[in-house]
Amino acid sequence: MLITAAEQSADWPEAAIVIAGIALVGGVLIVAVWQALATARARMTGAHEAELRALADEVRAAQARTATALEALRDELRAQREEER
Repeated sequence: MLITAAEQSADWPEAAIVIAGIALVGGVLIVAVWQALATARARMTGAHEAELRALADEVRAAQARTATALEALRDELRAQREEER
């Protein structure tokens, strides 16, 4: 099985094409996986932001209730102080 120099030199361009094809397919796969992960991360971030907005709304409502309760207590204390005088 002797391979002549002419046969060996003819195989290199074919090998280069195969290597370039493998590199191209690998690159496309890497980009596709990268984009899929970025899309998943964006979906998770969107869901997280929606949860944070809902939590912020709950906090605002709790603050409003607390402010109302504090105003009522303040009015009661004023009324008690005025009665004591």
